[in-house]
Amino acid sequence: MLTAREIVQQQPPASLSVLALKVFFNIAQEWQLTPLQQRILLGCPNQQTFQRWCRNDASSTNNTPELPKDTLERIGCIMIIYRTLRLQLPDAQCTRTWLYCANTSFQGKSALNVMLQGNMSDLIQVEQHLG
Repeated sequence: MLTAREIVQQQPPASLSVLALKVFFNIAQEWQLTPLQQRILLGCPNQQTFQRWCRNDASSTNNTPELPKDTLERIGCIMIIYRTLRLQLPDAQCTRTWLYCANTSFQGKSALNVMLQGNMSDLIQVEQHLG
């Protein structure tokens, strides 16, 4: 059986970008993230780029640029966090509660606040915590 990483590596870049954006924006909606929070999690693209990604998240590959590797890695990490939470918690409300509530494992910060520090290492910290 292929791993998620192997499946991703086999996808054409434009196709992967469309899929990654669609998944990211669905997660962002479920987590009730603001546009600013979404931009931070995506690696702080400029406003024009972010708006283009928002418009093209579910459209054809003809208009969607290839996402930078860093952005794809960020989305991949967010997908792992999302999947792990959905497996460990009973519903979306519990997931949001866990994301937004202070956590002693993160020195009293919420997991979302840790992720919103903006570094890939912050996303990885939350992912590993759920490990």
